[in-house]
Amino acid sequence: MYIIMGFKPIILPEACKRWADVKERGIVLVSPISGSLIPNFHQWIQWNGFNLKYHTGFDYAAYIDRTCGRVLGLPPNTEVRAIADGEARVFHPNYGYGTQITIQHTHLSVSGDGLMSSYVHVKPVFSGFSKEVKAGEVIATLHKDAGAERGRLVHLHFELVANWDYYKKEIADPASIFDELSALPIAKPQQSTRFSLSGAGYYSGLEIAHFNHLEIGAEPWNPE
Repeated sequence: MYIIMGFKPIILPEACKRWADVKERGIVLVSPISGSLIPNFHQWIQWNGFNLKYHTGFDYAAYIDRTCGRVLGLPPNTEVRAIADGEARVFHPNYGYGTQITIQHTHLSVSGDGLMSSYVHVKPVFSGFSKEVKAGEVIATLHKDAGAERGRLVHLHFELVANWDYYKKEIADPASIFDELSALPIAKPQQSTRFSLSGAGYYSGLEIAHFNHLEIGAEPWNPE
């Protein structure tokens, strides 16, 4: 659901290690979205997970509810939180599909630079271009297209970056850093409105939230 322009995304063991080092130093990273704040929430679904060729982040987009139903699309008033202290900056690259906020976490890195988190398809709750934020502080809610007939998925595209310039982007899989994302039911195919879930268990019907016709921005892929 997120097209990266202008640079080549890469993933290096060192990039993942830099984020893992943050955890190893005992620094607690806050989940960008708390499922406990979503009505009837039970468990996240890996609906569009990390894949270097297709998708360099994790989409908080779908979940299993307490009746074992599958829900695609989050409530627009869902709070998006800073995972750690840092300087939040607002960008507008998504052609009407919400806003992007990045947070530079200078204090987290031993070298003092490079670590950043990114939150896409959101509506900032603060004014201005930038703001110093604290871990767990609400920085945004989710973007929703107007109306109920046709619209794009209400969700958060979330990334962890270890280094970013015009030519390269060193990234880490959020599921390797956040334990709550490490062993989820996997949607097959990924990024589809007609998905089944891998793994044991029975799951009832699928609810498409908000719109009669949901627009998905790219062809689905099947994880191996």
